[in-house]
Amino acid sequence: MTELCVAQITPWDSKGGIVAYTERLVRSIKLQNTTVRVTRVDARDSKDPLHYARLVEDIPRDADIIHLQFEAGLFGEVGMSGTGAPAMFAQLKCDPRPVVTTLHEVHREHTHLNQVGNRILQIRDSILERLALWVSDAVVVHTREAKSVLEERHRNTHHIREILLPAEENKALLDPKSSKEKLGLSTPVILTFGWVEEKKRIQDVIRVLTSFEDTTYLVVGDPKTKQDEAFDRRLRKLAVDLGVSDRYKRIGYVSESDTIDKIFSAADAVVLPYQRVSVSIAVNDALAYRKPTVTSNLPAFAEIRDDYDCIQTYETPEDLASVLKTVLFDENERERLRHAADDYVEQVNWRQFGEQTVEIYEQLVN
Repeated sequence: MTELCVAQITPWDSKGGIVAYTERLVRSIKLQNTTVRVTRVDARDSKDPLHYARLVEDIPRDADIIHLQFEAGLFGEVGMSGTGAPAMFAQLKCDPRPVVTTLHEVHREHTHLNQVGNRILQIRDSILERLALWVSDAVVVHTREAKSVLEERHRNTHHIREILLPAEENKALLDPKSSKEKLGLSTPVILTFGWVEEKKRIQDVIRVLTSFEDTTYLVVGDPKTKQDEAFDRRLRKLAVDLGVSDRYKRIGYVSESDTIDKIFSAADAVVLPYQRVSVSIAVNDALAYRKPTVTSNLPAFAEIRDDYDCIQTYETPEDLASVLKTVLFDENERERLRHAADDYVEQVNWRQFGEQTVEIYEQLVN
């Protein structure tokens, strides 16, 4: 087949998980005889309902297919996020080219809100999901849970494709002792990597740090909003109040691959104590570096545990200390998790993900 040209509608040249995701996707599909044109999503908090509809006009004319990376928080905010998305979807529907939409967030419910707030966001989610299903020739999700939620809410779901979120191959694992020294560390290190947000419950790990002598908790990432900045300050105060401030270390946002290699190489275990997330690229990064990994029992993580047995999960904050103790100090379990991570990366990687994505493109264009 002749070379395809795909337009990626996505945030670009900025911080964030979707940016990292799309950068890796672009690299992987370029290997499949595919040209990529990026149509950049900016001003994600715009209150102009037509701002994102005008974005569609910037899609290059030579693109054969359009691929939208969608999360409500990228497309406007008036009282709630996603308010600019309906006009954008309507404009996309007018374009004759095939459209693929990746839904990065699919929530069954919003448990952090009261009953009224949860219902309001469920209605918003349902509307935006319906629009995505209406406009798109294929909708990509990364978990069985996301596919199940969409099938329960909507009728027109025959074109949903579930493709597991992949891990990177051939990550550079450096000498752990040297990596720790370069970061000013010497003790066993527990790592959390990504945005510092309230929904990630970093406080649960700080609290169990009192159960581990001579262990450092390293959190790498920036607060995402003003509210998260206040949360970051509360975390630092909590560490002081619990007498572990000397073992709670913070590094801001990091994008340089050499520094990321060093940080993951220094970690003895990775913990993702999230309360609310549909999918997380951070767990795949931890597996890419073959790090023993502990996560909360959210559906996206439980699926990886059940299918590949390459991570440990916990049910409650009270369970966290015992699970962390196992992945930090039980050498047999640490070795088993490393081998399981090897198997995961061999089976679920960006090279294969690129092949699967381009296969969807070719089916739609043909």
